[in-house]
Amino acid sequence: HACVGRLAGRKQLLYMAVRAEEEAVRLNPNSLPYTTALARQYLRRLFETIGRDHLVDAQAQLGKIEVYYAKAKKRFRKALEPSLGRAHFAIGHGYYNAGMIKKAIAAFRKSLSGVPSQDAYLQLAKIHFKRGQMKEALAEIDGAERVQIAQRQSPKRRKSAREAIYWKGRIWSLRGHVLGLGSDKAAAVQAHRKAILAWQELTPTGVDPSTQAE
Repeated sequence: HACVGRLAGRKQLLYMAVRAEEEAVRLNPNSLPYTTALARQYLRRLFETIGRDHLVDAQAQLGKIEVYYAKAKKRFRKALEPSLGRAHFAIGHGYYNAGMIKKAIAAFRKSLSGVPSQDAYLQLAKIHFKRGQMKEALAEIDGAERVQIAQRQSPKRRKSAREAIYWKGRIWSLRGHVLGLGSDKAAAVQAHRKAILAWQELTPTGVDPSTQAE
């Protein structure tokens, strides 16, 4: 059954993959590899559901996945991998795109309670920025920067040099926009300059004039 589940997953036959992996877990509930494989198939199905904008179904699926993860943690005395952080972020992004901002904020917050990500912090910063809540937006940007520093220092979660530069550029760019609406214009200019330097590091030929102007 586990073999069928893996093959079905590779062919994007997610319904078949989930059913096969569920049977594998039913037959051998003490197998951590089978339990983890089923969790991955659940998440793949969830992401597909979110991608189709079926948010009600996605929320129902996520609730069941949370229960599954909790039971697995109790059985194996360790948290399953991958964590549910990306799942909460993905459904939060779906809510954000649908204009359901309160639900989006709750989902982004929940994603941060697992494995903090720069994505979630920056999405929350954008929401505060659009609401004119500059102090709160800067606090979320600071959170994104803390994650960036932690990932740079952690051997297990170290990002590639290009990815680190990419996040640096995004963080400083958003910080510049937020500061630009405040009274500290010099800090805003400095933030934009740091963002430009990061983009220039990513682009072999440098940043084109129109992008640099922006």
